Amino acid sequence: SLPLSRTITVVAVNDSTVITDTRDNKTTAALKFTERGTDLVIGDSLTLTDSDDVKLDSVIVTISEKYLVGDSLFFSASGISKLTNSGVTTYWNDSILTLSGSASIDSYVFALNNLTFKNPGTDPTDNNTKTSRKITFKVSDVNSDAVGRVWSLPLSRTITVVAVNDST
Repeated sequence: SLPLSRTITVVAVNDSTVITDTRDNKTTAALKFTERGTDLVIGDSLTLTDSDDVKLDSVIVTISEKYLVGDSLFFSASGISKLTNSGVTTYWNDSILTLSGSASIDSYVFALNNLTFKNPGTDPTDNNTKTSRKITFKVSDVNSDAVGRVWSLPLSRTITVVAVNDST
């Protein structure tokens, strides 16, 4: 008999990066910032996985609900050092922190684990009208499979903000 041949076309699919919150306590009380208190680490216990890429291209962290002027997101010195040494730049504009640059997933995870929230103002709750903040994370890979850039599904964390009596 004659040999039978078939053509098979394989089409790549860009699987998005997955952000996972590995904290045991995910209640809204788990992350609490107190006026005049220390910086609150908010990126700890985040993991990033990507089945078809080993590098990331961008991370966007947004104070997506109840942003108040004075709120800020920033990295510890070791987090900023890791990003700088990896060629990643950071940009803060109002309620949005953008990280951009091709770097290993581990570099981004290390930096995010050193991400903190602070509001140095004397009324971080705006007269108790903004007693929480929603922080949303999104990640994009470097498109090494050449099928297009895909953003992850967002992951959100809620910070409880507590005012103190300033007359004391």
